Formats: sequence, C-alpha cells, structure tokens
Amino acid sequence: MIKYLLSLLSIAIFFNVFSQDSYSEVYDIFQNKCMPCHSNATKTANLNLEGAGATVQAKMASVYAGLYKKNPSNTAAVSAKNSLVYPGDPYKSFLYRKIDNNLTPGLVLHTGEGATEPNSQTPLSDKEIEFVRQWILYGAFETGTLFDKTLLEDYYDNGGVNSVSNPPMPPADGEGFQIHLGPFFLEPNGEIEYFSKYEPKFESDIEVHKLQTEMGDFSHHYIAYKFSSTLGNLNPATVPYGMRPGQDFDSRELISVDQYSGILELPKGSAFLWEQNTIFDLNSHYINYSSTQVLKCEVFYNVYTQPVGEANQIMEVILVPNTNIPIPNNNVPVTHSANFNLAADVNIYVWGLVAHTHKYGKDFNIYKRNSNGTRGVQIYDAGCVDGLPGCTLEDFDYAHLPIKFNYPFLPINIQDGVEMEATYQNNGPNSVNWGFTSADEMMIFVAFYVTDTTGVQMVKSEEPLPNGVSNIEKEIFRMYPNPANSNLTFEFKDLEKNYTIDIYDLSLRKVESKIVNGTISLDVNNWTKGMYIYQVKSEGKSIANGKFAKD
Repeated sequence: MIKYLLSLLSIAIFFNVFSQDSYSEVYDIFQNKCMPCHSNATKTANLNLEGAGATVQAKMASVYAGLYKKNPSNTAAVSAKNSLVYPGDPYKSFLYRKIDNNLTPGLVLHTGEGATEPNSQTPLSDKEIEFVRQWILYGAFETGTLFDKTLLEDYYDNGGVNSVSNPPMPPADGEGFQIHLGPFFLEPNGEIEYFSKYEPKFESDIEVHKLQTEMGDFSHHYIAYKFSSTLGNLNPATVPYGMRPGQDFDSRELISVDQYSGILELPKGSAFLWEQNTIFDLNSHYINYSSTQVLKCEVFYNVYTQPVGEANQIMEVILVPNTNIPIPNNNVPVTHSANFNLAADVNIYVWGLVAHTHKYGKDFNIYKRNSNGTRGVQIYDAGCVDGLPGCTLEDFDYAHLPIKFNYPFLPINIQDGVEMEATYQNNGPNSVNWGFTSADEMMIFVAFYVTDTTGVQMVKSEEPLPNGVSNIEKEIFRMYPNPANSNLTFEFKDLEKNYTIDIYDLSLRKVESKIVNGTISLDVNNWTKGMYIYQVKSEGKSIANGKFAKD
C-alpha cells in the first residue's frame, strides 16, 4: 500500500512539473525578480506584475490581461507600435525588450525607452530571460505548455549549437528594417518546420529593392509568404500568433525563398511592392544533424526599402510545384516532368530561376515550351554553376541549388509556358511522394519576373554591397566527387585568395581543417562511411556550406 501511495505521489509530482502552464512559470519569474518595483503597491511605470485578486489564479489572470497586446505607458514604445507583450514577436514586446539585457545581438533600447530592467534587483539569468522570450515567441498564451523547456535548459546548462554566430546588423534608420525569427530549440537528430504570423504594421505601401537572409548551416529553407485573399479564403485574423508546426500554401503568396544565407538585390529600376496591409507568414525549416547537442535555430531577415514610385517596374515572384512525384525505394533513377502555362498570349520577362528538391533529388532542369506544345530550349540546369545549362561536369547539391540570373531578362510566353523535369534516386527505407519533411520529396521551381522591362537595368551591376558581397552571388569553387571514396577535391576559381575548409561529422566533431589556395585533394580513405558537413570561409566569413557522403 505504501509503495502504491508513493507511486501515485511520484506520478502527481511528475504531472505537476511537466504539465505546468508556460505562463505560470513566467509569472513566477515576475514574482521572484520584478518585485517590489512592479507590485500592487508600487506599479512603477504603471506596470503591475503582481496582480489583483484574492487567489494566485486571479492575480495571474489580472497580470495577463494587463500585458497581452496592451500599450505600454512609454511613449517611445507606443510610437514604435510595440505592445507590452506582442504575441509571437518578442522584439515588438516592450516588456521583453526591457529585460533582454544583451541576450539578443543587435537588440538595443532606443532613445526614450529607458534602461534595462530590473535595474535595482537581482538580474534575470539568461535562462529566465530566454523562458520569457520563448513564451512570447510561441504565442504568449495564458494556458498550456507551449514549448519544451528541457531543450532550453539543456542548451544553457550544457552548451549547444548556435545556428547563427554572427547575426547581421539591422539596416540603418530610414533604409529598412530587420525581421528576427526565433530562436527556437531543436533536439539532437531532430527536425521541425514552423510558421509564424508577422504583422509589420506599415505606415503605407513600401517598395523593397534588397533582401538579406542569414540563417544557420542546418537550415533546410527559409520562406517568406504573405497572406493573399486572391489565392484562397483563409482570413489571417483566424491564424493564431506564435510558432506553429504545419505546412500549407493556401491563401499565401510567395515573397522570397532561401536555401542558404545570402543577399538578393533586385535590378535597378525594379522592386517588390508590399502593400500597407501586408501580413506575413514566415516559414523556417531546420534539421539538427548533431546527435548530441541541442540546436538553437533562428533567421535574420534584413529588408531594404525605398519610397513607393521609385521603381519603374514591380518584381513579381511565383512558386510552381508538381505534387505528383511517386518515387519507389528501389535505388533506380526515376524522372518526373510537369508543364506550367497560363491561358494568356503575353510575355513575362524572367530575371531569376531556382529549383528545390529534397535529399533524393539528382537533377532538375527547366525548358521553354514551343508554341506547338513540344519541349524547347533548356533555360535552367540545377547541376551546373549558376544554373547555366551546358556544363560538362554536373555537380547537383540538393541543399544548395543555384539561382540562375538572366541578363538580359529571359522572355517567356506564358501561354506556351515552361516544362520542369526532375530526377530522383531513392535508396531509403520507404517509397516516397510529395511532402514537407526531409523524409518526403519535393519538386518546385520559383521564378522572379517583371511584365515590362522599361526602365529596368538589363545588365549585371558590379557595384559592391556592404561587407564586399557581390550583388550577384557567384559559384567560387567545385567540390567533387560526391560521394567520395578515396579523395575529395575542392577546386577554387580565385587563385589570389586563401580559403579555410572545415569538415565536421554529424555530431559536429571537426575531422579536418585546411587552408587552401587554388586546389586541394583530401585523403578520405580512413574516414568512416556516412555523411559529413563542410564549411568554406574567406577572410573569417562563412561563404558556403553543405554536405557530402563518404562511401
């Protein structure tokens, strides 16, 4: 009987610890660190974090009602359209901004926002600050366990992998703004894809001429969508705030897609147009290749703007999927193709093309279609440098497929359309079809285009961007063969520069590091069979990363 009672007690304790609402733990942090400045008696800055009521539950409800999407008393924060707690976005939450205390690189309190809090009490630990951030990031709901705090604790107690070690600074005032998605924490060998509704609250329509994305080496992709009533009936007001798992294209219009960090600068005379009422749905997909460490996942997205009317043409973007791609697990190449065209006898002028597959992808090609419906000239080859068809040695890396930029722009009659063709080889345990996880497959291409080229620069600009990054990302090396058996070769085009190559196994243990000028061939005879990760750096900056297999 005693054993039985002790067992029940253990279960009760376990349930209490692991089912505690995230908000109740945030409230405990307030009580331990934010009193007496924000108690019932003091209410400094008109902020009461103790709460009114006869019970703890009543006090908690009182505090929550005073925080969730409520305006601060600070006029600078109100002018910035921040709330005390802005669900889903810690960086627009004035309460979080005040306690961040340099945990977030680049997050600074602006003039008029006051000093970091608490300024006279025992400071919050990084874990406590992170707990508040995670609560807000996952929607700041009043009830429910919103995230796995054990991953957070593991990261801070035992160390973990930081996906973005050098976040970019936000654009200067008047030049644009930064969207920071995350961080969220991912268990070893884990995979997650999140969406998060983001409300920029523009004062008016804006034009965007450049986008900079910085994300970790283990990011599978980052996609920025905007809700569109013309593509479905989903009302964004019904979409909950905060990080939410899921995959869906309905009622969403593509803005940009990235498979690795980089800068997308549009041709002069063109820009994206984002309407005043734009609401984004931000999509981040991460895979943790470490078998031992928690991964801290995040994305930094710098948006560079200009006055509306400065662009002569609006850059459009379209995502075209083929969802019928059955791929048997017989280790035999299988090819799928699909046509895309619209019933309108007009030309569009394509600036950029990029494709997307998952790990079983082996090739991806795009062709123009002739007016009689037959296949025409090839316009994209994902296995070639810069996506340019005609290379003699293809090197298809599904995780880093090239964007092909067309100068001059490529005219395509959309009534004739294009044909996409992808080849897959499935050596996995199961047959696969279209799906959103890395265990599924995809067949997608994205096109950036204008409907008129008048007033748009039609040739490459060689003007440098900040930090010396060219405005057209170029392939700077070849790595072959993949899979490697006895030797792995890195061949660099620029013989005047030194490059650092670091190679890691999937537990993130460094197995090789070399400084290279020109070409190097690594002896991999004694390496264990399996997947490896490489990172290439130049002048201390990461310029490329990817995976390869050792047979």
